Amino acid sequence: MILLLTIVPLAVAAFLIGWSTRPDLYDFVPHTQGGAPPVTWRTLDALLEPPGRPMSARPDLFGPEVLLAGYMIAFGGSQERDGAVTRFLLIPNPGTWLHPPHLRPGQVIHVWLKGGQATHLMEREAVLVRGTLSLQSELRFGRSEYHLLASDVHILDR
Repeated sequence: MILLLTIVPLAVAAFLIGWSTRPDLYDFVPHTQGGAPPVTWRTLDALLEPPGRPMSARPDLFGPEVLLAGYMIAFGGSQERDGAVTRFLLIPNPGTWLHPPHLRPGQVIHVWLKGGQATHLMEREAVLVRGTLSLQSELRFGRSEYHLLASDVHILDR
């Protein structure tokens, strides 16, 4: 009986963690669409490590549109009616049922949609976002070093 009371909760927790796991997109390189160069999370994360400004280290990433793959997260009042959002956070790994995502500065992008457009919040679905990258200041709950003015958001086809 003791063994049963121990194994069942562990098996349920293991199932829920496995069921809620999504691929980590930290090293994923999206396929180029419409001439926008792909950017990996590893590249963005590495730009924050050396002293200096990321914009001077890689000016090719700031200005023209780029492609990033990640997961959408709603935050503090970003959600509008019917699950649509005009802004969201983009991260490389959404975490699991038991382990929430880490919001590290080089791995969080604050995304705004151009012209106040709205898109459906696709939580826990890998999305591809095209837009113009810039630097972002502190947010209310944590730091987001990057900002992206998005022209397109859609589910990632692998």
